[in-house]
Amino acid sequence: MKADQEVMDLGKALEIVLEMAKSLYHSHGEFCKPAKCPADATTAMDTVEDFIVNHFEEDDEAQSRTRHERLTALFEAMEHHGNAEGTETQLGDAEEFLRLAFDNMSPAQQTEFLNSQAVAEFIT
Repeated sequence: MKADQEVMDLGKALEIVLEMAKSLYHSHGEFCKPAKCPADATTAMDTVEDFIVNHFEEDDEAQSRTRHERLTALFEAMEHHGNAEGTETQLGDAEEFLRLAFDNMSPAQQTEFLNSQAVAEFIT
């Protein structure tokens, strides 16, 4: 948060932002019940933004490392399941997770994936 910005309790800020969102939703784009005053609305938005930036934007490298570690753990779990239940079980797990990943992609990501060189070479 910038030094000249007013600080607001996060709970209060979230309540104001929620009321603003509800108001905007119910009025189809126009605030019907503005927050206590424009200064409160601005401070609330700044407070929530600051919280999000400081608590949810991790270093890209750390995020990438964590994602790769979790993916490796998933592969290891599928391998363990396959060793216990058989190769077909492991292949079924892989298919299930590939479908889940595909279903969570945007249509553009799905097209990009299916048109990728690796997939195209594998299919043909």
